[in-house]
Amino acid sequence: MRTKIECIQEICRRLGKPPVSATDTGGSSLAAHVERALDDASISVQSPGWHWNTKYNVEVATSDNKIQINQLETVLTEGEAAAYATIFHVDTDGTDNDINVIRNGNFLYNATDNTETFTSSLRLMYSWERPIQQVPTPFQEWIISLAALNYNRQDRNYNPARDQILQAEMQDARRKSIREEVRSEDINFLDTEEIRQFRGRPRMPNRSVY
Repeated sequence: MRTKIECIQEICRRLGKPPVSATDTGGSSLAAHVERALDDASISVQSPGWHWNTKYNVEVATSDNKIQINQLETVLTEGEAAAYATIFHVDTDGTDNDINVIRNGNFLYNATDNTETFTSSLRLMYSWERPIQQVPTPFQEWIISLAALNYNRQDRNYNPARDQILQAEMQDARRKSIREEVRSEDINFLDTEEIRQFRGRPRMPNRSVY
């Protein structure tokens, strides 16, 4: 996996810009502008939630009979929470999957009972933003190519010929990332309960299949 400065250097190379030797977070230099493009692209790619930036069946206790979103930061392993703690999506999971919750600011709202009050802990699944150095390599390549594409389109020296190359590169990186996601999730579509119903297996008295 690449470090952040290595990602920035790759974006510069794709754009035909001079290489940078260090980050300049919050500055006005080329490195700072490219870093912002990288951060924006990283959020765009990570926000849907993937197997590698989602935690499942995590028990979260109440605080004053409420479930606070920022409590999830303490659930993240050491190093993850220290670098990033942006929570993209939260939902119930496991034994609490039938409870319908909605994110309401920093709290979860129980849409089933129309209340923000919870009398016990909840099992949750959530996705969060990982720092770029923790993102799997195929997704890093997707983020880098997307950042370069967006930067070129927003640059006052916009290059149409480069745009076509960057767009093709980004689409290829996206395909590879999704393929890697399917592999890592170990998805077997033919082994789902819904497909077993269609395959016509004998049913038990309770209408389930075996």
